[in-house]
Amino acid sequence: MTQKSYTRNNCRLCRETAPEVVWNLAPTPIAGDYISKNELNQTQEIYPLNVALCRRCGCVFILDIVEPEILYKNFKYVSSSSPDLAAHFREYANSILKNFPLPPQARIVDVGSNDGLFLREFQKKGLCVLGVDPAREIAQRATESGIETLGQYYDLTLARQLRNKRGPANIITSNNTMANVDNMTAFIQGIRELLTEDGIFVFETGYLLKLVQNMVFDNIYHEHLSYFSVKSLDLFFKNNQMELIDASCVSTKGGSLRGVAQLQGGRRRRLPSVDEMIRTENEFGLDTSEVFVDLKKRLDTQKNKLLTLIGNLKKGHKTIAGYGASHSVTTFLYYFGLGEELEFLFDDNTAKFNAFTPGHHIPILSSQEIYQKKPDYIIILAWRFQEMIIQRHQLYLDQGGQFIIPLPQMKIVCKQGALV
Repeated sequence: MTQKSYTRNNCRLCRETAPEVVWNLAPTPIAGDYISKNELNQTQEIYPLNVALCRRCGCVFILDIVEPEILYKNFKYVSSSSPDLAAHFREYANSILKNFPLPPQARIVDVGSNDGLFLREFQKKGLCVLGVDPAREIAQRATESGIETLGQYYDLTLARQLRNKRGPANIITSNNTMANVDNMTAFIQGIRELLTEDGIFVFETGYLLKLVQNMVFDNIYHEHLSYFSVKSLDLFFKNNQMELIDASCVSTKGGSLRGVAQLQGGRRRRLPSVDEMIRTENEFGLDTSEVFVDLKKRLDTQKNKLLTLIGNLKKGHKTIAGYGASHSVTTFLYYFGLGEELEFLFDDNTAKFNAFTPGHHIPILSSQEIYQKKPDYIIILAWRFQEMIIQRHQLYLDQGGQFIIPLPQMKIVCKQGALV
């Protein structure tokens, strides 16, 4: 390892030592480090991607931690670029306001607020909102768009400053951020410090059970340090003077966990959903290494099918491209060994056009260039969005092109339909 990273030897949530290594994925560069043509001569460092399981609380996490300055120096992802998030955030915000009525002049703080997409839903209701996000350029653009956003890391010091200057928050939210936090104890101390006495902390994060069940392995990359279960978070909150009072599963990101927590001894009762989800996790054996052995076996079966198909297509001199250029695609390309197999990738995010993938340096083109390049086959690397992509590019199928869906079961989609 270099000084740019270190290897963790204890659980991020409960501090138990000697975690069990349950899966060694292919080492990769930083997943979001897509580069420009001018940067092609620069070496991109590869980091291990080893997954460990805490035997005590069941938290799953990667062992090799890259320094935040390296991870986020080129961070470009904005929430608005995800095709399913706008509608999801609208429903999510309405659900919070319905279930947790707010007093006049209530304040909402979103930690990891990105471009303010979520906070905008609360602002529309006339509420006082504030975002916090360490990606300074994105934070500045959010502020300029009308969502005040502090370009800082959220910690106990900032929480105290905010409480002293602006007062406590009735609701603190954090979506797809907790998995990126290394010092979770300091993080939750900051949440506790800023909340009103009867305030709530509402969060969404990747859900370990759905990652395993739905084969969403490509959500594992260096920015995502942890993969939480309800069981592990329930214990974590108890150990940090808070209570998990509600939990549910939502469909975003291949399956996410939505949780609600309050200060210990708060007035709201714990709903049965928390213990029901923990019971389901225990019955599934989520805190055992066997589930990862099975996941790897299922993935490798589809990987071998895909590589065999690609080999046969290339023997027939067929051209093959990919569709998708996200963080997840980096993990996918390395794990499936596709770095030398694809001529180019197509994507819908204008920020990725004419860039190159991390490590492999595969060129990325606008999805509209499908009709100029006319590849014989396109592998949908963003496989969770396969239906939307196929619907958007029905013309490609009509012109004789074919999509390859790699997961959860490999299949080929042509004009006539799907071929398994």
